[in-house]
Amino acid sequence: MFNKIIGKFKWKTAQKEEFAFWKGVLEAGYFEMSFKDFHNYRKQVIINYAERLGPADTYFMDKVIADIGCGPLGIPAFIKGHKVYGIDPLAPEYQKLYGEYMTSLGATYINCKGEKIKLPDNSCDCIFCLIALTIPKIFLKF
Repeated sequence: MFNKIIGKFKWKTAQKEEFAFWKGVLEAGYFEMSFKDFHNYRKQVIINYAERLGPADTYFMDKVIADIGCGPLGIPAFIKGHKVYGIDPLAPEYQKLYGEYMTSLGATYINCKGEKIKLPDNSCDCIFCLIALTIPKIFLKF
């Protein structure tokens, strides 16, 4: 029981830190980069990664894509497909914070953890988990 309580505490702390990070990026940029520059940097990183499968502007157009732990600047921000799902437990908070920007992307955001995805089995052609893997381990350690 104690481990379960500590686990929930770490999860909530990690979520608060993650949201604070993205709020800071929106308001002040990232290190020496403005938000616009950071946006363009993330776009290039994600497109370079996705193009390992095929040309980003055409390969995904007939695909159903899911991005687990997408954050506000994940796959849905830069890769267009037949249908794109952004899966993130902070999706509602990001949508409030980033407003029209996220609405304009045309993705469907699902509020859930990656361990409990609310999509039918075999419903996606491509599943990414690129951004979720960038959460610093320090968020989860005390």
